[in-house]
Amino acid sequence: MEITLKPITPEDFPKLISWAVSEEFLLQWTGRTFTYPLTENQLEKYCIGMTQKRPVRMIYKAMNNNAHIGNITIDWEKSFKDEAAITCVIVGDDDYHEKGTGEIIINEACRIVFEELGKNKLSLNVFDFNLQAIRCYVKCGFREVLRNKIAVNGKEYMNVRMERINEAVKSYKRLLSL
Repeated sequence: MEITLKPITPEDFPKLISWAVSEEFLLQWTGRTFTYPLTENQLEKYCIGMTQKRPVRMIYKAMNNNAHIGNITIDWEKSFKDEAAITCVIVGDDDYHEKGTGEIIINEACRIVFEELGKNKLSLNVFDFNLQAIRCYVKCGFREVLRNKIAVNGKEYMNVRMERINEAVKSYKRLLSL
């Protein structure tokens, strides 16, 4: 399966909105980034972060051939200079679930962050009940670094922060410690 990441466009918004089937699912997919129901207006505002003079994020659609099957955001607005974060990850097309699609999308995002953006650390947040996503992130080289409770709409959730360090940086640090 060949998956490519391409910048999202307003023409992709209806597909994203169709994947936001419930408040709980939107929370699992996007954290506190969006509110249910997801609207084109929310997506337009979010996309401003890609098009401003100094972009703070890139929002990608995952494509297999011409099929839009998922989405992922790489965000560096709130990160330190050498860090970025992955947010809003989804494999929205049911035909691509449990086939390694998430791993392909995450690994391509890691390649972009480390090779194209030149960042040294990549982080993400995931709720502890999302075991399938956590397994995917571990397979992609992320490790858990922190757990903390967060309240959303009067409910408490356990947030798991995971990080991955650029392999080139790891190797360099190992050499320095010899």
